[in-house]
Amino acid sequence: MEKEYIDLLKELIRLRPVTSDLPAINNIVDYVYSFLKSRGMICIKENIDGRNVLYASTLPGKVQEVLFNAHLDVVPAMSENQFEPYEKDGNHVLV
Repeated sequence: MEKEYIDLLKELIRLRPVTSDLPAINNIVDYVYSFLKSRGMICIKENIDGRNVLYASTLPGKVQEVLFNAHLDVVPAMSENQFEPYEKDGNHVLV
């Protein structure tokens, strides 16, 4: 299972979800939606002013007892290399 999540993180980094790149943001939301839905999560995707927003839970509906809020976008990188994860000395480096 650890490999599955390392692979997920690597793919999310490679998708380059820079805040100012709306198509990239919508693409990463679509990717996470598919990933979670294929693993049995209940997912609702909405588009608000052109930006995809994802609600995911283990129970139906948007009202939950506990809510975690996360964002998938990032600030611009100083170098394109920062969007390519790598391993160093046997450790995963997820820039």
